[in-house]
Amino acid sequence: MKRFRTEEKHVSLKYDVNVNDINPVFLQECEEEFYDDPKNIMSRNAVVALGSMLSTMDSNRVNDINHVFMNTIKKKHLKATNQGRSGRCWMFSGLNMFRHSVISALNLDNFEFSETYLFFYDKLERANRYLRWFINHPDVETEDEAFKFMVGEYTGDGGWWNMFANLVMKYGLVPKSAMKETFQSEDSEDMNQILNTCLQSCANYIVTHKNLTDEEVEEIRDETMKQIYNTLVKFLGEPPKTFRWAYTNDDDESTIIAELEPIAFRDMVIPGVNLRDFVVLTHLPGKLQERKTYEVKYTNNVYEGENFKFLNLPIHELSKYATKSILSGFPVWFAADVCKDFNPYHSALDDKLTDNEHVFGINHEFSKGDKITFRNLQANHAMSLVGLNFDPDKKPEAWQVENSWGYWDNETPGEDGFLYMSNSWFEKNVMQVVVHKNYLTRSVRKLLNKEPEQLDPWDCVAPALKARVVDAPRIVERIRKFKKLRSM
Repeated sequence: MKRFRTEEKHVSLKYDVNVNDINPVFLQECEEEFYDDPKNIMSRNAVVALGSMLSTMDSNRVNDINHVFMNTIKKKHLKATNQGRSGRCWMFSGLNMFRHSVISALNLDNFEFSETYLFFYDKLERANRYLRWFINHPDVETEDEAFKFMVGEYTGDGGWWNMFANLVMKYGLVPKSAMKETFQSEDSEDMNQILNTCLQSCANYIVTHKNLTDEEVEEIRDETMKQIYNTLVKFLGEPPKTFRWAYTNDDDESTIIAELEPIAFRDMVIPGVNLRDFVVLTHLPGKLQERKTYEVKYTNNVYEGENFKFLNLPIHELSKYATKSILSGFPVWFAADVCKDFNPYHSALDDKLTDNEHVFGINHEFSKGDKITFRNLQANHAMSLVGLNFDPDKKPEAWQVENSWGYWDNETPGEDGFLYMSNSWFEKNVMQVVVHKNYLTRSVRKLLNKEPEQLDPWDCVAPALKARVVDAPRIVERIRKFKKLRSM
């Protein structure tokens, strides 16, 4: 084979440089600066091979992750719940709040309420609210923000605390044995698509046919709601009107209770509990006035229910009231941005476990309030606080979190579906907690009596507080791969 000798030639490109463009000069500067620092090459190789999380993990900080909690409500070997590929975290965390008291009172090894039961009625009630809204707003413009919210946000899986409270107050509770999970309850995308098409076609028909009488509109609504019910039964099963509940306690004593109704079961297992006595406390620095109540419009999922209401407070007060609740033996519903510094390999929410700054560079100052404005921080996942550890100064050092992404080994701390959360992560990423009003000071309780300021659900604050779909299975898959490598 004949080989040709080539000569390296440096060609100078001539062009007009626009400072607003990404041009060859800029790209060359970036390349030169990258290779000028040998650490960049080492970091690139590590990140390409292992991903950013493992490449930036602080091995010293790993030793500080402790899944043993001195103050905990969790019973040993309790099995974590699993929401699957659905956006029901707000519902799971609400039910998880109350299952601990049932386990303790009846001396059970494990207990779980039926999430599918509430999921069924949440979809049914939202469908009714959706159609009623379009019936009451027949002249709404498609560019109206309210129209965009109803069409794009309202009927999804995500929700707020008030939606959970509305459902339990109207429909009661049933144990998981009375209405189990189905394929579609754990993976709701197909079901949601069919439900939305049904609702949207009906809403479109109502708003485009201006000559319909009130009786004709109601007839169309009734037919559509029956179709929604029919579809839900096919996907989720039929909710029980009565059921039998059998359980065995830790002493191997079995009990069967027959002919229970959902309302009666609720009143039996959580007696004297009024869900309206639980208060949502938020931390939205720089966005809303502190020590003031707010209400978000269009966030009621049950026709006779309530909208999402909350009281905005400093973060240290959220911590204080959450601590009071846990030490008294009652879990705390909370919502935070779980996409920030969540480490699935060590089941930890910790802002110091990964060192992104030394690998990717230091960001500009970015406060919690500014992050909310730029949609960088959202309370996208709801969980429950069930334990905490204190530092030598008797201040919260770490929190025990009950998640709803299943578990690997319910007998091993750190693999049981319960997470470690550092207090610094709490302060940076937790945006709301739900506690009973009795844990609040008298001065704070007085604030709840004031008329709340009304907010639109499309304002940057309201979406930031909505617990919605987080792709848990992808994170679980990361753990599976990691565990497979570790066992080799």
